[in-house]
Amino acid sequence: MLNRKIYTIFFVFSLWAALFIYGCGDDSTSSATEQNGNAFIYDTVYVNDSVFNIDTLKILDTLYRIDTVFVDSIIGVLVLNHDTIYLKDSAVIADTAKMKSVLSFKELKYCFDEWEGNRVYTVTSGYTYVCKDEQWVLDRTEPYALTNGTITGVAQKGPFMFHSVINLTELYGDSLSKTTRSYTDEVSGNKGDFVIPAVTLENGIVSMEASGRYYNEVTGTWTTTYMTLQSLVEISAGDQKKVGRTKANINILTHLEYDRVLKLYRMGYSLAAAKKQAQQEIMNAFGFPTKITNAEDLDLFSTANNNGVLMTISLLFLRDLSDSLTAEEISHFRQDIAEDGLWQDSAQKIAMADWAYSFDKNIVRASVSSWNIAEIAYFDNSMNDFWQNAYGIGKCTSTRNAEVMKNQNPNSSNKDRYFICRYGSAWDSATTYEKDTYGWKNDEMGAVKKGSATDSFYVYNGTWSYDPLQTLFQKCDSTKIGMILLDTLSNLYKICRESGIDDATALEYNTYQWEAGTPGEIKTGSVNPDYYYYYVADSAWREAKTVEVDTYQWEDGVDGDVKIGSVNTRNCYIYSVDSWQATATTMCDTYGWADGTEGEFKAGNINTTIIYVWDSDESAWREAKDEFEKNYGACTTNREGEEIPVKACTMSCTEKEWSRATFTDSRDGQKYTYVTIGTQTWMAENLNFVPTVESGQSWCYAGSSPVQSTSPCSERGRYYRWNAALNKTRSSCGYGASCSYSTPIQGSCPAGWHIPTRAEWNTLISFVQTEYSNAVYALRATTTWTTSDNATDDYGFDLKAYGSNPYSNGSFSNVGARADYWTADQYSSNNGYYIYFSSSSSTTEYADKDDARNIRCVKD
Repeated sequence: MLNRKIYTIFFVFSLWAALFIYGCGDDSTSSATEQNGNAFIYDTVYVNDSVFNIDTLKILDTLYRIDTVFVDSIIGVLVLNHDTIYLKDSAVIADTAKMKSVLSFKELKYCFDEWEGNRVYTVTSGYTYVCKDEQWVLDRTEPYALTNGTITGVAQKGPFMFHSVINLTELYGDSLSKTTRSYTDEVSGNKGDFVIPAVTLENGIVSMEASGRYYNEVTGTWTTTYMTLQSLVEISAGDQKKVGRTKANINILTHLEYDRVLKLYRMGYSLAAAKKQAQQEIMNAFGFPTKITNAEDLDLFSTANNNGVLMTISLLFLRDLSDSLTAEEISHFRQDIAEDGLWQDSAQKIAMADWAYSFDKNIVRASVSSWNIAEIAYFDNSMNDFWQNAYGIGKCTSTRNAEVMKNQNPNSSNKDRYFICRYGSAWDSATTYEKDTYGWKNDEMGAVKKGSATDSFYVYNGTWSYDPLQTLFQKCDSTKIGMILLDTLSNLYKICRESGIDDATALEYNTYQWEAGTPGEIKTGSVNPDYYYYYVADSAWREAKTVEVDTYQWEDGVDGDVKIGSVNTRNCYIYSVDSWQATATTMCDTYGWADGTEGEFKAGNINTTIIYVWDSDESAWREAKDEFEKNYGACTTNREGEEIPVKACTMSCTEKEWSRATFTDSRDGQKYTYVTIGTQTWMAENLNFVPTVESGQSWCYAGSSPVQSTSPCSERGRYYRWNAALNKTRSSCGYGASCSYSTPIQGSCPAGWHIPTRAEWNTLISFVQTEYSNAVYALRATTTWTTSDNATDDYGFDLKAYGSNPYSNGSFSNVGARADYWTADQYSSNNGYYIYFSSSSSTTEYADKDDARNIRCVKD
């Protein structure tokens, strides 16, 4: 949007000064005087060797009706016989607050009639004014810097967001202070593009500002806070003699140079020279060899030379900082370099370098590519140049191939890092070997040498190689003989011997650095306290014997005295023939005991965790064999056949051993264990009887296939068809036959036992569920199941996953996954009911009567 052009206050006061001179009429000499109330000072003015007094107050008051402006001094020269008055110094305003009440130049409507056509030239501003029709107007003998032109460019930290504000303000040529001529527009393109139309400039030097949110090149997101960047540019339309400029960018470099350029310009530099000097100082600060004259020509999305430097500097100020910290860092640098062109803050510089070294440049490329704008400037080289110069290692070139350098900056977080010029193309982090052996020459075989950078040691065997054991000892030489250290790699103790480094014995590392002991002294090992060592008189430490350890510092006893070992409490010692001697532990624990009674058991005298049982067959106390003996005593000849119920099971004393009680099937002599659960007594293993009513109706397991046998099967028991389970013929109760029978039915079970019905199975499961949350876990055996983690077999029911043999399948199925059992219940002429147990549940279903399944019998 085109801004309305206004003239600056500065011109107003310049004109006043000129008018003061022209209006003097007194040719007498006068020294400076004061007007009380308005405090104006009258100066002496020389005109054609004549001296006139200037009544500035009268002129101001008469002409402009302004009596509140304070002027310190006015110096002027009036040249007669010419049209122009030259004003060498503009008015100096003493009270700047009063400036705000002064109207613009165009509203000063009158000039003296006698001035008509005369001109006033102000040297410092460079403007000439002419009195025309009783008004002062700007007289241009030179063309405007720009008339109704269009200014274009891009505003970038990263690219500024759409609608970010762009301001262009014309500056005075003397001090680069701002005039009131300004234009405002906004960003209108993805790359920060802006266009400012209809711009007219009398003086071409302008200040440009961009303010808004910008795209962060590192995170790939819009910032949450606003940033303002500035640029000093000289705009001109150009002509045949010089190239004009109507395109100028706003970026981080134009912003960083801004205050420095102002200072240099006010020191007398031209704007071009000031900008060139400031940019060279910034490049020197970052260690870049690049020469940049006009930072306003750079663009993050241009691949032309030097744009990569712009991207690098932009990234260095971003790093991983918050928006506010990034703004602070930029402001700090700009102020730092403005005074003398030097970057004094080494902490800021090294923080940038450490970030640049570890930064993954592909992050930026990925972030920017997601914007779908354009290709970014190649910045890898300048980014690398920066941290390499900050670290003091310089550039990696072909002439420095394989050279190793340490980071020279003591304030860097990577100050101890070494770098190697890899393949003469790029610095890489040097390995320990590379930095330790850089520049080493060949040596004699077996030579040992400490690394140049670390405490690692290397051995020469045709080439230098790292030696972990020499590193452990920091070189095994004559000064280290006998030293013992733990090698953490092998977890073994090593000893430095004259012959070299060797494994240390337990005696060596456990007694390392021990002083001589007193004869007979015993100590535990320094490394392993489970080892004991005995000091031999006038000799050395040796491994102690068990009796020496257990009886250390014991006083003499009386023959027959019994004591338990001081260290090994399961060891027993008896005093005999003037010394303590090892004897059976039982002797200590049962010392002084009388003969026991049948089934008696009790804890040892000393080892109270050991339970002893009276064995009448041996007429002696002995240690219990198992948990059952600890609670019920020994199974002896006198207790043969004794049965003891234990939960669901019954234990029987048989041939001097406690074992599960069994009953014998009188038909074939098969023995079966059993359990009593609730009110029911069940066989604790599968039936193994060969049916007699009809052959070929049951099978044994042989691998994956069933086989028929007239002999008992293995521990899996026999697999029966439903009719064979009931001990019926296939024609009367098998597949296709409606079987007539009543329950309970003995079927193939032994006398006094019968095939369980579904209801009896349910009774079993319901009772177990009253004692355990999962009945199947409590009944399942801990073996044969592919998933047996939760099996507890609390009752000894020993439910095993032997599967079944479906009629339609020539092999067994569900072995390891299920336990299948026929019930006594018929579903139809073709099917019978069965129950199966999976790893955690039970299910009752019906199946083909010709399927073969196991049987568990329940007692009548």
